[in-house]
Amino acid sequence: MQVPPGGLEYAKKDNKIALLDADGKPAQVHITEGYWAEGTDYVTTGLDRRFGREGFLRGWPDVYSTSKSLKRLIGKKGIKGSMCKTVDLLNKADLRKELPMSAKNIKDGLCRSFYNAEQVEKEKGYEIVKGFAIYELLDTPKDDPLFVAHKHWWNKQEDGNWVDFTPAESGSNTAVVQVRLLCESEMGEKLKQTLLPHLASHHRSLGEEARDAHKKAAEAEAAERAEEAKKKVQQDALSGMMGGGNATSISSDSALMYAPEAERLIELIQTFPITQVATRKWMEQHEHFTRLNLQAHHNVKSMSEEFVKESLISLDKINDLVHELIVVELWKEKVFPLISERLAEGKVGSVNGYLVLYHESVLCNLIEIVLFHKEALEAMSDEVLLELVDYCHRKLVYLQDGSAKEDVAPKNRSVKEMMELSKGQELMEKAAELRFGIALSSLSILRYLTDYGEDVNIGIVARMLDTHDTIVQLVPLLEDRPWFRRKTKGTGKDKKKSMEIYEDGAWRPLPPEDRLKISKADAQIWLALHNLLTDPKCRARYKYDDFRRDTVMRLQRHFNDILFDQLPVLTETQRVVSEVTMSVTPSTGDVTQGRLILEQVPEMRQRLASRSDWQKIADVALLTVFKDTPEALEALNSKMQDMVKTFDFMSMLDGGADLENVDFENLA
Repeated sequence: MQVPPGGLEYAKKDNKIALLDADGKPAQVHITEGYWAEGTDYVTTGLDRRFGREGFLRGWPDVYSTSKSLKRLIGKKGIKGSMCKTVDLLNKADLRKELPMSAKNIKDGLCRSFYNAEQVEKEKGYEIVKGFAIYELLDTPKDDPLFVAHKHWWNKQEDGNWVDFTPAESGSNTAVVQVRLLCESEMGEKLKQTLLPHLASHHRSLGEEARDAHKKAAEAEAAERAEEAKKKVQQDALSGMMGGGNATSISSDSALMYAPEAERLIELIQTFPITQVATRKWMEQHEHFTRLNLQAHHNVKSMSEEFVKESLISLDKINDLVHELIVVELWKEKVFPLISERLAEGKVGSVNGYLVLYHESVLCNLIEIVLFHKEALEAMSDEVLLELVDYCHRKLVYLQDGSAKEDVAPKNRSVKEMMELSKGQELMEKAAELRFGIALSSLSILRYLTDYGEDVNIGIVARMLDTHDTIVQLVPLLEDRPWFRRKTKGTGKDKKKSMEIYEDGAWRPLPPEDRLKISKADAQIWLALHNLLTDPKCRARYKYDDFRRDTVMRLQRHFNDILFDQLPVLTETQRVVSEVTMSVTPSTGDVTQGRLILEQVPEMRQRLASRSDWQKIADVALLTVFKDTPEALEALNSKMQDMVKTFDFMSMLDGGADLENVDFENLA
């Protein structure tokens, strides 16, 4: 379970709160020593408000001069503050660098700052500073706000600067601005005590109060933003009607979400066995992933706060994303071929079957956008990274062996031939389209994995260079690029040929003037090769034989000024390739000597694939999750409405295509 604010753990069955010690283990009354929350730890300018939507003070530092209640809170009638400072908070990656030994024990929440400050003093030798963290309750009126002071400890460096290693609560305003107002005070003293019944009662009561207040504040914030979004949509629609530009029709409950809702959905992420694919709970999670993926892309496109990425990292859910990716990939490989024809016969089967196939694309997309950030890779376990390397390897094999070109080859069918296609054939063609798009997304994931070669375990590098020989895999893709295709239209004298490129999930015509521009897929391959060929850690590990040298030398024909203008870093790659060309390759025995003998091997997929009852799983799925029952058909109608909203939002991201005339009822 996740540890929420205050070192408290919510029990799933009865929604009660359990107490945890400093190590996250259940505390025992009369035995466990620790810091336990008491009423005196919280001072407020309101009569009964200690928790809510706590955030950094609006208008600081000017608000101190204008607010009598804030002066009273900090002054002699309040916490008796002696010095106040704003302190920048560390992100997760910086926290690991500063505290390599104890970063995993640094948590947010009630009473956690006391343990955190002690950990920092123990590891870094920084003196502990005792006082309070000052917050404004942002769910109170701006012209008459309430302020609260939570007892808090932090540390002081040798030069006197304050540093606070306690992270902000995920999804809070403080987490967004990454700043906390701290006030040193003689009242900041806190004693470590043996957990007695009355202390357990107080701690649990305050934990429940904090939980309920945060939940209420998050719901109010979500409702407030939804109302703002509704007004904006109405204004945009009115502007469009009045000739003010292209208006996109999106309802107020569209696929957009806000940080509290995203955090809630991410907290609910769980791993499913392969037998649970397409069940009701699995489908609910698929819908959550779809919305999170869209929101993550929207955040990047609008250059706004990437709260989806932050929550996935802080709640340690990226490993679960990869697990679900491997599960659905294995389902498509082992189960889908057994039922593909029969799947398309029913309405529920055809729609749900497509959604299962689409699930891999959603997860791959979400992992791709999250892994752009180094801290996401640092949050993943070595086993999961190995699985991701193997996953990308399988996609590279698919792109190379001719299957990809076959999947996307133009099909010049007549209208009659189109009408004669069976539903099973249509579903298989949709599966092929998805398979190709997923493979191209995996190129980005592979490139991000190579970006941080010096920071990953040597076993990950060995898996890429020795086991899969990723360099040799990538070079041929620059020569035979399946993301380009020639399309023929018309017959006889009217016959015309055109070039198309696959980018952003769709094929589009490639004008002659753009043919010298490097495509996104080409760029990802070049950058991955650059990393693998120039990174010192990879160069020390990669031993060249004649075949490897000849393969790398094939890159020389691609180097030119036009390429360097678009990717200047490749000048360094050219230098390395020239060195390889002039080097003398050792014998095969010398190359293999010193290679890793004890190799780190991924076990997740192997464990999932160890079963042999695939036909049974397929038969059960046909009789249950893919069967046309009245309940399933009713749920399908509701799902279609959600799909309309999702497509509307995707349309907005892509520039506002009109989807009003799409018949989603008969889409399958």
